[in-house]
Amino acid sequence: MGGEWGIGASLAMEKVPPRWRGVLSGFLQEGYAIGYLLAACCYFFVFPRWGWRPMFFIGGLPALLALFVRFRVKESKVWEKTKAQSWTHLGRGIVAQWQALPVPRRP
Repeated sequence: MGGEWGIGASLAMEKVPPRWRGVLSGFLQEGYAIGYLLAACCYFFVFPRWGWRPMFFIGGLPALLALFVRFRVKESKVWEKTKAQSWTHLGRGIVAQWQALPVPRRP
């Protein structure tokens, strides 16, 4: 959930108009609380009648939603404008920073 939430939040903030970003950010923060509420309601109605197995499958539905979003939502215009043509500069940057790190001395 942590990996999906962070990327999804940044994508949503890039796509929404600037005047709505504060409100949308608040809704995203409340997503956890709403999720807990939905899970409690699901437990209240599903578990007593059918047991834990349907709860297990219902819990997997958000993952299917994440797959849908991943494959159907287009990249933001900001990312499209700033994306690099190749990843070679990334490797060079990592190596340059790694070489610049101080070597720890043993006491």
